Amino acid sequence: MLVLPRGVCLTQSLDKNEKLYIIGSVVKRLVFYKIYFTKNFMDIEILVWLELAILFSGTVYAWYNWILVLQGKCKTCSVAVHENPFTSKCFWGAIFFTLAFIVNILMLFAL
Repeated sequence: MLVLPRGVCLTQSLDKNEKLYIIGSVVKRLVFYKIYFTKNFMDIEILVWLELAILFSGTVYAWYNWILVLQGKCKTCSVAVHENPFTSKCFWGAIFFTLAFIVNILMLFAL
């Protein structure tokens, strides 16, 4: 059962923290459900599922940071980056996280 933050219903608009809380709860429950119903806790499939959860959260965070660069709200980037957002660290980090996430999904299909 998914537990939402106090006073939150799905018919109202959610702010960023509530959305991240819900996504994290769903991913956590899927991973722990998979671990709970297997006999061997350090099976390679379990490690790949854990890696999937970590890469998913990293990918979402990296693309969120790049959206901040596009909006000009990124406080960690230099001034030159706002002229060409494709040169930012956030963009290249998002690309590499996405590629690692795709490779991880392919590994799950191979298991």
